[in-house]
Amino acid sequence: MTLGIEIQVGDIEPIHEDPNASQATLLSAVAPGDALTLDLDVDASTLTLPVYSVAHDGNPVGRTSHSFGDALASRIGNLESRRNTWP
Repeated sequence: MTLGIEIQVGDIEPIHEDPNASQATLLSAVAPGDALTLDLDVDASTLTLPVYSVAHDGNPVGRTSHSFGDALASRIGNLESRRNTWP
């Protein structure tokens, strides 16, 4: 059973056309070990790949990467095999 997930450097992609805004927020407001909130992005997710919007203290800082979605789906199964919803 998976009880937690660690977000690493390559797991978050910028959400702004100019990624400097996301990077500035990450550098100035987010410290190692800070809690992030992940909300399922139902428009961007598919049956085989979950995509989450990522926020810190309610402020959007990015979205999960394709490699993060692949790793999560390989750990818990995709929707085709689970017949359920993404967590």
